[in-house]
Amino acid sequence: MKNEQKKGIKLTGILFNAIIIGSIIIALTSGYKLV
Repeated sequence: MKNEQKKGIKLTGILFNAIIIGSIIIALTSGYKLV
């Protein structure tokens, strides 16, 4: 049970990082298009 919870936390952490990185890339690309 404890192991499963840890795995879930790790997965959400990876997903959260991916979303942040994705938003930064989108913000940068749209920023370049505006310039």
